[in-house]
Amino acid sequence: MKNFSFHKVHQKKTYLLIGLLGIFILSIELLTNNFIPPTDKPDELDVLYLDTSSNLPPTFRIQPQQTYNSQTDFTKLQVLLPDSSLSDLSPASVSSPSDLSLTPVPSSSDLSPLHLMIEVDSSSKITSDFINTLILLNKSFSTVTLSLIPTSVEEQTYIDFGMQIYDYLNENNLDKISLIWYPQNVNTFHLYESELFSNIGIVINTCEDISALEQVYNFFSSIATLYVRDDIVHHYNSNTSMATREINHLYYLLAAQYPKINTIFSPYMRNPLFPKDEYYLDSSSDTHSICWGLYQKLISKPWLTESATEEISNFSHYQPLHSYDEVAGKIEIILSPDADILNSQFSHLAYKINSNYLGIQYTYPYLVHLDTTLYPNGISRLKLSSYQDDHQLITQCLDIKINNPTEQARSPRIPVTYPIDSKPTYRSNYIPVLMYHSILDTVTEENQNSCVEVDAFESQIKGLLEAGYTPINFKTLKDYLEHKSGLPKKPILITMDDGYLNNYEKAYPIYQKYNVEATLFVSPYYMLEENTGRHFGWEAAKEMEASGLIDIQSHGYNHTAFPYLSMKDLQYHISQSFGLLEKNLGPRDVFVVACPQFRNTPSTRKLLSSLGIDFQMTKLAWVGTGLTEPDPCNLKRINVPNTMSSEELIQKLNTLTYSF
Repeated sequence: MKNFSFHKVHQKKTYLLIGLLGIFILSIELLTNNFIPPTDKPDELDVLYLDTSSNLPPTFRIQPQQTYNSQTDFTKLQVLLPDSSLSDLSPASVSSPSDLSLTPVPSSSDLSPLHLMIEVDSSSKITSDFINTLILLNKSFSTVTLSLIPTSVEEQTYIDFGMQIYDYLNENNLDKISLIWYPQNVNTFHLYESELFSNIGIVINTCEDISALEQVYNFFSSIATLYVRDDIVHHYNSNTSMATREINHLYYLLAAQYPKINTIFSPYMRNPLFPKDEYYLDSSSDTHSICWGLYQKLISKPWLTESATEEISNFSHYQPLHSYDEVAGKIEIILSPDADILNSQFSHLAYKINSNYLGIQYTYPYLVHLDTTLYPNGISRLKLSSYQDDHQLITQCLDIKINNPTEQARSPRIPVTYPIDSKPTYRSNYIPVLMYHSILDTVTEENQNSCVEVDAFESQIKGLLEAGYTPINFKTLKDYLEHKSGLPKKPILITMDDGYLNNYEKAYPIYQKYNVEATLFVSPYYMLEENTGRHFGWEAAKEMEASGLIDIQSHGYNHTAFPYLSMKDLQYHISQSFGLLEKNLGPRDVFVVACPQFRNTPSTRKLLSSLGIDFQMTKLAWVGTGLTEPDPCNLKRINVPNTMSSEELIQKLNTLTYSF
């Protein structure tokens, strides 16, 4: 007997523990669903957008560069430059006097600044032809730069050769000529810290040179003027695909991350004095047309200028796009060069905004053009999906605010005014709100609570009117609560949830027949197709609002229960729902939300109020509900089932509103 008693006691304890554990789990679930929203995911997408509103001057100049060959180019200069530029040269300093009789070009004041590229190797020397060239250049051009490009030469030898030129320029007051130095190694950068090295350049053959560009930029951008020589086309020769990819990469990277670069020497540009040069794009090559087209697209960007005199800003036109930044019109978006996603291995990136694909990109800058006028005002979600080499899909998001002007107006409501001193005849300020879902010809037994037959619905509407009730809209209620207007003696709000097609086909004709105002709560996600077998679409919504009787409001974006959404996602859903309503139907004069599935929490109600929502339909109103001052963010509705006669409906209203 003792063993049996012990076993029963032990069994009771086990059941008690299981029961307590169940209560604990249920309590946690209840607490989580009603008070603790899902955790917000941080915005991870790191993108830049082209800021066209700042009116910044261009960031860079793009200029031609002539290759100088000491054995032939002095004679070319003599032929091309005006006679007047040679008048002060001594006979001894002129290599070929007979060349001076050739027809001159326009005066030097019409000539663009000249940029010469001189290769420097271990055998480079200062020759008389070169000296004559310097004299000639100083007389003929307002500005001349000499890019000293090192080729297989030790750093000190390179510097010594350049200093010989510098000393000659200085000693002979050839002040229109300046040198651009091209350091070869980060370990020797300190040799160029003197004021003598005020112009620093770098040659870019491939994007593998970007690391060297980074080093040069970080070291010299605050102490020197920076130049880039674009030599990509020549490096890749006939590989057009690689050349165009690398060119695009380089120019956008410069624009996004290296705005203190002053000038880009590009093979796209030609000096009219030297129409043929091995550096310029070869018009007879297979790569010419494609590369030419790419350069033309680049030169159209506001951050590049061909002008040698236009002011430049050395500030990037690309600005970081942060959470909830406002954008408008057509914008260009590129991936930030510092984006974490660039450190992973992926095949391509795909952009989406909300549920719409924007495009797929395979190479940097992973650019996409976004026409924001195609999307609703308010919060939109920009998404970037990377397709990893290991077949994983990684998606990053950024919520932005679209704010475009709109000329569309909401259809006017029926003209009804209530004097501001009019008061309802209720003991409390509670105004009854009825709730319907579907209106059907026939309702099955299991749907009696959520569906109402057409005849019963019409009978209920007639009963309300005969009992002296006046259907109003939420704009009228808002004006009353803000002391801008009064109310009829017995106001009532009629609402319908879910935007079912039968609301348009069955209920709307009855509203028209009896001139009754009503509010229809819809989830815009289900309105993309017009009048499907389940929901009505935008054209039907426009028709109903045009009657002046119907007001279309939000039932959430896609009917997801609010507590299942993080605060960030809830804000996005609500903004999308009203954005789509206003884009398709015009601005709302009042903002009302019916919580899907009646699910809401203090947190969701607080957030919606902060977003400017005027009224929230939350729970059902029952007998005994404390109804005193109306709480706009927690209005309770009266469900009207199919089984309720018009007399029973009036009695229910009397009970809940404490009527006289």
